[in-house]
Formats: sequence, C-alpha cells, structure tokens
Amino acid sequence: KVLLQQHSYNLIALIDLQTLYFAFSTSQNPADQTLAKSELMILVDSQSDIKNLITGFNFLCQSELVNSPLMSLFLLSLSWEQVNAIGNHASRNLPTVDVLQVLLQSGFVKLLPLVNASLNKIENPSSLIALMRRMLGDKLDLLVDFETQISAWQGEQQACADFKQQLQLNWPKYEEQLASLRLIAGNALNAKLNAIEISAMDCYSQAVFNLHRYYQHLAAKKLNAGVPA
Repeated sequence: KVLLQQHSYNLIALIDLQTLYFAFSTSQNPADQTLAKSELMILVDSQSDIKNLITGFNFLCQSELVNSPLMSLFLLSLSWEQVNAIGNHASRNLPTVDVLQVLLQSGFVKLLPLVNASLNKIENPSSLIALMRRMLGDKLDLLVDFETQISAWQGEQQACADFKQQLQLNWPKYEEQLASLRLIAGNALNAKLNAIEISAMDCYSQAVFNLHRYYQHLAAKKLNAGVPA
C-alpha cells in the first residue's frame, strides 16, 4: 500500500500486475502465476480487441475482483466505446450491483444518473455510494449534501432515498459542467497533480491514479520507441 501511494515511477515500478493480482484477490482459488500473467497483460493494453478485453474482464470477475484497484485500472485504460461494450457484456452476465460498480469504476461521470436511478433496486448501495465519491471527490457535494452521503453510505434507508432524490434534482444544474468529465477522486485522468494534491485523495484513489499514470507513461514510452503498446 505504501508503494502504491508513492509518486515516483521508480517505486511504483517495483509492483507488477501479477503481484497486484495476488495481493488483491479474495478468491479461495486464485489463478496460477502463468495464467494470471497472460490474462493480466490485457488490462493495460487499450489496443486489444473487444474479444480479448472481455476475456480480461471475465478473468477479473472470476477472481472476485469486480470492485478492486485492478478493475479500476483496467476500465480507466479503455475508451468510451470499449467501456460501453464491457458494460453491455456485464449487464448480460453479472448481478445489477456488479454492473453498476463496473460503470462507476470507468470514471465516466455521464454514467452517474444511470447508476443513481438504480440505487433503490440494490439491497445495500453502500459500495455504489463509495464509488461515486471516489469518482467525483468533493464534486459530489454539489449534488448531494455531505451528511446525506455519509448516512446513505452507512445504510440508512431514508438517507439512501434522500441521496437518490437530491442527485436527481441537482444533476440538471451541473450536467453541462460534469457530464463530459472522466475523473478519479474529482481529478481528470490526465491531470498533472503534485504530491500534495495526490495525497489529498483517499488511499484507494491514490493507488489507482498512480498506477494508471504509470502504465500510461509506459505505453507512451513504448510508442515513442516504436514498440506496440
């Protein structure tokens, strides 16, 4: 966790995808190292075709990593069209709560109203509210009172209803400002943040932001060297 929160590529590079997989997997039977290595390389290769991307996505789901830094890293490396394809695949194969978690981890703020509309269909929406906060950071305060966010995250039924209603009412006021954004903890994926700004994020978002920035850095480096990403 300490290495993941560092701001130096030299330190983050000490942790590869395979290590992350075995660190975060909660499955009782995680994949063996050879399989994990071959499947995980898809996660940061945005040039993969949809069939390969779905293979990588299924691997994470089968490894019980639907809501995890690895899933976030995977989805943040994809285009809108690719995320849309993954979302359609997920909707045919996963429970509703898992599908909504996938959509939120993509960072596309325009998906927020869709997720919000389904909050009352989820028995425990706490994970979705946490992911909304991880996506928007303090920008969520524009849409929902902070106290309501906390109470809804804690599972209070009335607070969950209030959360949904407030976001639905306030979204039109901020849609033009927010809908085109793709965010981690309220920050654009390509934002050049300093160490203090990164440290202001929650630990999970710091890890995802730094991993995403690192693998984008590697992809650009390979591209400049004439090597396929």
